[in-house]
Amino acid sequence: MQVNKLDQTSLQQIFKSARTVQSSSPHSSMTSQATGDQPSGSDPGFKGQVTQLDDQQAGSIQPTDPKLDAQQKDSIQSTAPKFEEPNPESANKDQQEKLNSQEKLNSIEETSHKKAAQAGLAPKGGHSPEPKLKFHPQDIDDQALVRQQEDLVANGYDQVPVEAFAGFWIRFAAYAVDWILIHFITRLLFNLLGLDQVALANGLIPKLASLLIYCLYFTLATASLKGQTPGKILFNLRVVPLNGPHTHLTFSALIIREFFGRVICYYVPWLMVLLIFTNRHQHPIDLLSDTSVINEKYLQAIAKWQIA
Repeated sequence: MQVNKLDQTSLQQIFKSARTVQSSSPHSSMTSQATGDQPSGSDPGFKGQVTQLDDQQAGSIQPTDPKLDAQQKDSIQSTAPKFEEPNPESANKDQQEKLNSQEKLNSIEETSHKKAAQAGLAPKGGHSPEPKLKFHPQDIDDQALVRQQEDLVANGYDQVPVEAFAGFWIRFAAYAVDWILIHFITRLLFNLLGLDQVALANGLIPKLASLLIYCLYFTLATASLKGQTPGKILFNLRVVPLNGPHTHLTFSALIIREFFGRVICYYVPWLMVLLIFTNRHQHPIDLLSDTSVINEKYLQAIAKWQIA
């Protein structure tokens, strides 16, 4: 109400000054004389009308609230779209991170290709294949590897992949080691019994004794070492059954293979060559006893491959 009174007073003063200027000018006095009208400043009715008009205009004027103006400015600023200027330093940093990550991927890929080439896995075209293993075989836990090997032979060695069976040359090397040991044991026993070289070469009893030592060596060693002999241990070989879920040799298979079968091997050793032509590398004695010789390194490699 005080603001409205002040505005009304100021407007009245402005109109009074305007009428004073108009009445003091010669042109207005001449005009009033020509028309015969009285000056507006001396007319009380006209003055009342002007005062009433001033009151109406002053009442229509409303004061502005500074809080409302601040809220309007904030709303305009919040609804207006914001445009951020690009930061060259952040753009360079992102580009550098992309380059570093790409370099790391390239180095990892190059390392895997080199390892594949060293392992003989690179194809003839020159492009190295992608590594099929999820992790390096050396990172495999020993307990997990043993469990996987047990799972491989749980249903019997006849279910094991044929790649795990030992071939001709490694079995021949193991047999050669055993033959040297048998020869040394035979000489030692004959020297202890006082038999000379002539009796060893020509006598029937020394020949039968050497055959007995030969057969007993394989029978006792295979029975006590669970399918192995010193030569087989050296080359990680083991005699295993192929007749069902059994993982150890039965007594009958042991006697047929390692005692009576060794008699055939002693006199006809070339029969061992026939294992080259069989599926699981079985020679005739293996076929008679339903056995074969497993390569434990190959079996371990298959277990690692299945884990990976």
